[in-house]
Amino acid sequence: MIPPWDRRYQKPFLAIFLLIVFLQLIAWDLKGGGFWDTPYNILITVSSLPLKAVTGAVHSVKGMRERVILTKNLREENLSLRKEIASLKAERREAEEIARENARLRDLLDFRERRSFPTLLSHVIGGDPTNSFQTIFIDKGKKAHLSPGMAVVTAGGIVGQIMKVAPTTSQVLLMTDNNSSVDVLIERSRAKGILTGWRGEVCQIKYLGRTEDVQVGDMVITSGLGGVFPKGIEVGTVKEVEKKSWGVFQRAYVYPSVDFGKLEEVLVVRESAPRRESSEAGQP
Repeated sequence: MIPPWDRRYQKPFLAIFLLIVFLQLIAWDLKGGGFWDTPYNILITVSSLPLKAVTGAVHSVKGMRERVILTKNLREENLSLRKEIASLKAERREAEEIARENARLRDLLDFRERRSFPTLLSHVIGGDPTNSFQTIFIDKGKKAHLSPGMAVVTAGGIVGQIMKVAPTTSQVLLMTDNNSSVDVLIERSRAKGILTGWRGEVCQIKYLGRTEDVQVGDMVITSGLGGVFPKGIEVGTVKEVEKKSWGVFQRAYVYPSVDFGKLEEVLVVRESAPRRESSEAGQP
């Protein structure tokens, strides 16, 4: 049992003891003891948890928004780059096409300068949709003073002759048509004959004398007879010679020098002499 006098001083004594301990702890902390660091750190840590959660959520939303904006910008930039690439490709194709056209026109100009006859440049605008004749259409006609029977040529050789004329267009009968007829000669031996269409893009030379010197590989040119095609224009190359055991003629088959499937520009010979009867076959 605690004596009565001890109970009387118990509370004051305990208060003084706690005050001394408190003051001692404060003095220790002031000297760098760090006693209050742990409670302080716990308080700061606990109080900062909601703040960190809110800050993290804000940063997450902000980051998501930035990613959405970045994705949108990248998509727009990608689309812009694709359009730019497509435009550059189109410009390159156009430049290449212009270069090819200039090359063809230079060839035609060189051909025209080497020849003494006047010509008119025309563009091919189509073919015969009915296939009744092997023909093409050009973009010059009566207004350009063209008329049926005029010769049509390119730098590579003869094409044919005008068959029909409209105000602004003309229909050209190709040399490969069965109704076409061109006076030609073998450049090497000077043997003469009449070239007509035969099958597809192959022509034949008829009325070649049996004794004439004609060989595979010979170049065929226009003879200048008949008043349609000027003399010396390339026609094609002999690919086969047919000489039967009877008859007075032999026959030669010719591949034309001109690729009719790739014609884009032609020259119309504007002046020619009167045509032969054979050159009017198939004309309207």
